[in-house]
Amino acid sequence: MGWTYPGPFSYNFLPRRPKKGDRHIKEKKRIGHNDRINIQAAIAKGWTPAQTAKLLSKSRSTVYRVIVNNTTI
Repeated sequence: MGWTYPGPFSYNFLPRRPKKGDRHIKEKKRIGHNDRINIQAAIAKGWTPAQTAKLLSKSRSTVYRVIVNNTTI
């Protein structure tokens, strides 16, 4: 059993990582100051973390973590 050439079309090409100038770069993952103010306003209005996340275009778990980690009683 020796090594055989796999053929020209058997390679698995992975999508390339976007470069800095590409349009399809993901948004920043961190929550900024303005987003934190909007989360605070949404909590005051009685919105759920899911509704707030949809408003900010962020992950629901990210918004929930911000609420849990930065809430003082």
